[in-house]
Amino acid sequence: MDGENYLLPTDIAAPSAGGSAFATSKSIALSDLLDRVRKTGTRSAVVFIDACRNNPFKLVEGRSISTTRGLGRIAAPQGTFVIFSAGAGRLALDRRNEDDTSENSDFTRALLPLQSELGLELRTLAAGLRREVRDLALTVQHIQVSGRLHRPRG
Repeated sequence: MDGENYLLPTDIAAPSAGGSAFATSKSIALSDLLDRVRKTGTRSAVVFIDACRNNPFKLVEGRSISTTRGLGRIAAPQGTFVIFSAGAGRLALDRRNEDDTSENSDFTRALLPLQSELGLELRTLAAGLRREVRDLALTVQHIQVSGRLHRPRG
């Protein structure tokens, strides 16, 4: 909404048409979350975002709150490495199909085993995750490429 990405609770009720104030009051702006991390004084941070979804408030009739799809562009603070489930403007799958019973998305399913690999360099993890997510999504003819954003210190 208005160029900002919001993290919404999974049980948020759909507001009436034009209810963007309601939606923003019940959510966390991604830029605020990243800013909170920066304000802790940490020199480096790694952030995984598995939240690149369609607008949950798109209305069949009337006006939607926002018309963009997927994650919008983000700006990470210095020293932050952000890995997200789908690139800007792209959609991430929650489930591959109706028969998929996993509680995790393809992104999280691919990420969890990689996190336990000792000594794995962050860029290598991101590249492996990107390949795995792409391959899993292609099994249902969906194009999903995870993204990363790195803002080195100074």
